[in-house]
Amino acid sequence: ESEYTTNGGLVIDRHYLDKDEYVRDYGKIEPLGFFIHHTAGWDNPYNTVSNWNRDKRGRVATQYCIGGTNVKGKEAKYDGVVVECFPNNYLGWHLGKVGNFQISKMSGGVELNNFGYLKKKDDKYYTYVNTEVESQFVCDLGYKFRGHQYWHAYSDKQIESLRLLILHLRDIYPKMDLVNGLPKLLKEGVSPADAFEFNSDAYNAKQFGLWTHTNVRKDKFDCFPQPELVERFYIMNKLLLNIKGKLMAFGNIFKDDNDINEKSVVG
Repeated sequence: ESEYTTNGGLVIDRHYLDKDEYVRDYGKIEPLGFFIHHTAGWDNPYNTVSNWNRDKRGRVATQYCIGGTNVKGKEAKYDGVVVECFPNNYLGWHLGKVGNFQISKMSGGVELNNFGYLKKKDDKYYTYVNTEVESQFVCDLGYKFRGHQYWHAYSDKQIESLRLLILHLRDIYPKMDLVNGLPKLLKEGVSPADAFEFNSDAYNAKQFGLWTHTNVRKDKFDCFPQPELVERFYIMNKLLLNIKGKLMAFGNIFKDDNDINEKSVVG
């Protein structure tokens, strides 16, 4: 079967790229960090994978892609749908030029299907390709992030799927640091706008963690600090720190993985 369900109840559909469209040069690796991106495109994650297979950019991909909302208001049949694009422990190139190659080689990634920044004209909103966006799909940050105040909102279903995916990453990649990076910066009181900005420690692979593309590239717009996404990072930091503490206390042995859940942490 192509679909499987994680311990946390997330359904993931395997829809793999051709073998020459992801990186297998290094054999199987144990990723140390994770990056969140958005596609700057339409809602269908399966089309995203197909485009990666057909394009001429090389092995550019992330392991996961999460479907989103259709800005024209059409049926949101892909909203929150999670697609796995290649097998565990392999990688795709998804960061571009960075200060230290290790941050690319040793970091996994996910794409959220989303158009990114929007432009407002006469009380209407448009994508960078001039597609009109229904107002229900607009996030007004109230300030400009990388020159833009209005954005295609990440949906509630996308953010929930991302939460469950991060818990799944904890299970399959034990060496992956999901506490440092954005969650730690936000916990320490760094403003969302600053936390999502360029970070030299991430760029130079001095700090692995849970990051976004804007943390390592000054020319990118993914992702933006939507309040609902920021709130999720706060909660995830508490949850993962709690799990880490219990793992250290009990030697990685649990009677039931369901004993550890978000409700017990933030209750």
